[in-house]
Amino acid sequence: SLSYLKRFPIERIKIDRSFIADLPGSAESEAIVVAIIQMGRALRLSVTAEGVETEAQRELIAEQAENKTPR
Repeated sequence: SLSYLKRFPIERIKIDRSFIADLPGSAESEAIVVAIIQMGRALRLSVTAEGVETEAQRELIAEQAENKTPR
């Protein structure tokens, strides 16, 4: 639940592997991943992507992590 971000002293959020597994190729999963990365940045939280298995997945996540503006 997103309410936990306000209630508990959270330092890191995790992107579930179910979203990572569909990358690249799923516009919906990519939108969710981008939103989580942007939310983490806005809240000054670390973001961990679980289940990265391909170079294409790693590159997409790294690109978004470095991107300062929304896609």
